[in-house]
Amino acid sequence: MECGKEQKAMSYVLAVDIGSTQLRCFAFDKEGKPIASLFNAVTIVHPETGASEIDPVKIWDTFKDTVKLTLDAGALNPKDAVSLGVTCQRNSFLLWNRTNGQPLCNLNTWQDCRSASCCEKLNSSLPVHLIHLFSRLAHTFTHKNRFLLGSVMKFTPVQVAPRLYWLLHTIPNAFDLAVRGMLCFGTLDSWILWKLTNGRLHATDYSNASSTLLFDPFSLHWSDLILTFLGIPNSILPELKDTSGDFGVTAKDIFGSEIPIGCVVADQQSAMFAQCCWNRGDMKVSLGTGTFLAVNTGNYVHASTSGIYPLVGWKIGSELCYIAECHSPSTGSVIEWAKKFDLFEDVTVTEILAESVVDSGGVYFVPAFDGMQVPYQDPSAAAAIFGLNHGTRKEHVLRALLESFAFQLKYLHSTLQEELHLSSIPIKVDGGVANNSFVLQTACDLIGETIQRPNNLDMTVLGAAFLAGLAVKFWDRDDIKRCWVLHSTIKPRDGESLTKEMHAYKEWLRVTERTCGWYE
Repeated sequence: MECGKEQKAMSYVLAVDIGSTQLRCFAFDKEGKPIASLFNAVTIVHPETGASEIDPVKIWDTFKDTVKLTLDAGALNPKDAVSLGVTCQRNSFLLWNRTNGQPLCNLNTWQDCRSASCCEKLNSSLPVHLIHLFSRLAHTFTHKNRFLLGSVMKFTPVQVAPRLYWLLHTIPNAFDLAVRGMLCFGTLDSWILWKLTNGRLHATDYSNASSTLLFDPFSLHWSDLILTFLGIPNSILPELKDTSGDFGVTAKDIFGSEIPIGCVVADQQSAMFAQCCWNRGDMKVSLGTGTFLAVNTGNYVHASTSGIYPLVGWKIGSELCYIAECHSPSTGSVIEWAKKFDLFEDVTVTEILAESVVDSGGVYFVPAFDGMQVPYQDPSAAAAIFGLNHGTRKEHVLRALLESFAFQLKYLHSTLQEELHLSSIPIKVDGGVANNSFVLQTACDLIGETIQRPNNLDMTVLGAAFLAGLAVKFWDRDDIKRCWVLHSTIKPRDGESLTKEMHAYKEWLRVTERTCGWYE
């Protein structure tokens, strides 16, 4: 605390968002307005080809320091914090010793692809073929949706399950510790909970668990089928808890006072909640590091044959919300890449530069820096630029890059539409790239649905705050609804502009297929 800076006596909620590039802490007052905030960088290391890791000790130190500095910046007393919410990037996980709490490795992030060959071996194995066969037969006779998932089960590096299997058999003594019950596995939120409670709590919530492929969304338990097939001991897994509820309190010596922990939630589900997408059929898209399109399916578990995996949106007591989600991993990260290559200096002018040319001049950009997900499901796809010629200017390339984001969103929406037969409803948008009206208008035209952009595009941390506040009755649902304020509505255009955009989209699909299997 700065000398002479008087602490304010007011109740507030703390929320921390641990993303792929930043760790951010916000304090929100009763009106849902931020009264203090602080950002710090998240460092991802690449010790070898295909590796993507985060130092678990550094991320914990950054977490502690960022919260403390936020309290200092707002002259806030930790005793007045009524609840703490934590939201994290999904599918990044750690193994640590249960006895002494020491990590066995760095956090393995969702972008790590060293398990690719392991996935290939698992997918071509006899047990997987038998699971496919049995599931198809079972679905034929029972018509139960859960067997559809087994019929198309495929391991990919973005999933936790195959990376965990690979690490258990790569790190010396890891599997032995697991068998002896001395090993803890946890996604990033579990590690933070463990540290916040000084090792008293080894837990996660249903939203984080549901994205690991280790979880059965139908039974709401860890999947006996996957655990048995991969030989993973159940003892290493964290306890499953409601998304909004009682996660204990922080150890007093960390922030100077015990703070109730009221929420742990996965990042995309957190944004979904903050967007007030609480009813079946509600849809939101997050344009951040990647593009994530999700629809609320209520208490219905959507089983897909195209790779759309059902996730738990949140569980709060008897309220259980499922979502169907598909995504493309490279969006905001591509913007950063383009800046490094001097396609622009200031991200705020990208829209102006893209509209300074009438079209992309025949240039098409495929942003597959981290492979292709639904519907291609191809980790070996390559990023590429097609159609360069002597007349190509950087404005053409930049326009093609921005158009690719809209094209990605179009094919994700088409995939969901084909499976779920979505009714016409406005799509709520958030994330940094949602500031770009060129991207939103192009996507809106192609999809043919209205897009609603709220005042606050930073929904991830806000969702964690709301869920933490609900746990202690600091807010109710009506309070949260009042905090959602519309900034602008983008409506689809037709005529010549749509004809040109649809032609460009079809050409983009054609060139995208050429990048698939590039690294095989």
